[in-house]
Amino acid sequence: MGNNFEIALPREIYLNHLKVINGVAFSVREIDVISCVLQGRSAKRIGSLLMISPKTVENHLRNIMLKVGCNSQESIIDFIEKSGQFVYIKAYYSSLLIKIAFESQLKKIIDPIKHLLPSCLIVYHKEEQGILPLISQLEDHLKFIGIKSSIETKEAENIVVTSVNQAEYTIYCLSEIFLKNIPKKQDILQSEKSILLLFDTTTSIMFEKHDLLKQHIDITNSQKYYFAFFEVLKILFPAVNFEQNILTFKQYYTTLIEPIKNKSFIANKFNNIYSIFQSILKQKKLILLSTLCLVFCIGLIYKKGQNSFEKEAKQKYFFI
Repeated sequence: MGNNFEIALPREIYLNHLKVINGVAFSVREIDVISCVLQGRSAKRIGSLLMISPKTVENHLRNIMLKVGCNSQESIIDFIEKSGQFVYIKAYYSSLLIKIAFESQLKKIIDPIKHLLPSCLIVYHKEEQGILPLISQLEDHLKFIGIKSSIETKEAENIVVTSVNQAEYTIYCLSEIFLKNIPKKQDILQSEKSILLLFDTTTSIMFEKHDLLKQHIDITNSQKYYFAFFEVLKILFPAVNFEQNILTFKQYYTTLIEPIKNKSFIANKFNNIYSIFQSILKQKKLILLSTLCLVFCIGLIYKKGQNSFEKEAKQKYFFI
């Protein structure tokens, strides 16, 4: 990770690594519970974190044990440790804590905005399936605070929504194909009702050429998602001040993420040192091998010379 350290959203980790473990399919909520179990959390504490009752947690645990074919939480831990997915479960738990902290701040803003709720349409190009987990998370969080929202895929030539009756705001998820069509619909994209999200660095570079499109938000990696969402809220609710919510979340985020980054940094440094050490060993092995080959060759030459000398000596001194 190193300087490129990034922690993915729980949804991304789940879809990429934890949906099926050792042939056993798990739901998102079951992975939530498993990740908490691996951290030694009690059913009561798990329920508090996930905002479900301890009884519901116990039901999930029973279902997990049935799927795994065991009868204890220790056995669930053993199953995960032997599966090779332990590191992803740990990453999932850290990401889950960040998501929970973020949503706790969203809860606090529901009351101030409940009389101002607009509707939103999220638009992306149909070939950009890689950003779908982020888009789905965006839709879920908009709905979480009471905003009516939906997702719509578009063809390249019809990427821009022309009907203002569909939603009060349109959130465009920018792609390379999308940007090629900007000049045709630039007046619509400049509207105060259009929010532009940059999802990758290539798009970000291309976007710089379209300097008239000011209302955009950088979401080029998962790490930026939560702060990008707050930026979306600022556009949707210009009269509401979210700074305290952002600050509180940022403090928690930093507190949680820094130790992980430091561990990652130390691990990265250790791996670098280990790689150098291995390289030196390889070089030493090569030097040793070369030396042995040289000694062997010298030995062969010496033995051949000695045999030749003995032969000559025998011919000279014993067979004249």
